[in-house]
Amino acid sequence: MIPKLARTRVSELKGFDVSCVHHPFHPRQTLPGSLVTKLVKERIAGEAGFQVVALDISETALKTLEARLKTASIDNVTLVRHDMLELPFTSDYFDGVICTNVLHHGKLVQIKRATEEVHRVMREGTSAFVVALSTADFRRGNGRKLEPNTYVFTEGEERGIIHHFFSRHELQSCFKEFEVVSFEERLLPVEEGGNRAHFLVRLRKS
Repeated sequence: MIPKLARTRVSELKGFDVSCVHHPFHPRQTLPGSLVTKLVKERIAGEAGFQVVALDISETALKTLEARLKTASIDNVTLVRHDMLELPFTSDYFDGVICTNVLHHGKLVQIKRATEEVHRVMREGTSAFVVALSTADFRRGNGRKLEPNTYVFTEGEERGIIHHFFSRHELQSCFKEFEVVSFEERLLPVEEGGNRAHFLVRLRKS
């Protein structure tokens, strides 16, 4: 059982990363990441006083991150194994959130619940950065269909994992509690044909 964390406030700025393996978080600067060791070292460890919480449901993902952090001699990141539906943090706690390639892993009702939780744990005036799948992605339709635009992949490394593919309007509706600062769709051609397609969204809790 995961203990309830962050019951007391501290003076340091606090960042929350909901996709810990590839996208670490730099509070106050909601930029997407690519490699844990690179961004944590350059964007977090280089700034004194930053505390980061990295959350993932996958024990394997957390162990991978733990090893990378150890190699990079980074000790200001707390790892938490938990899902997104009931975040184990007090309300209005974090100075920022980054959620990359994780929000789409669920049915729509679960996703909306997760966005409510992200909003709850953010302090007023702070920002979030979200990357989520678009219906333009070439993998849409792969696997077993659960509901409109939602599939369980049946092959490959993500076999058994739920993927929801958002339309622009649908994803915007998930963020109705936030101020949407920017909303961009990014398409990257792939050799198999078609595109990898994601929405990149910057949010603010006002």
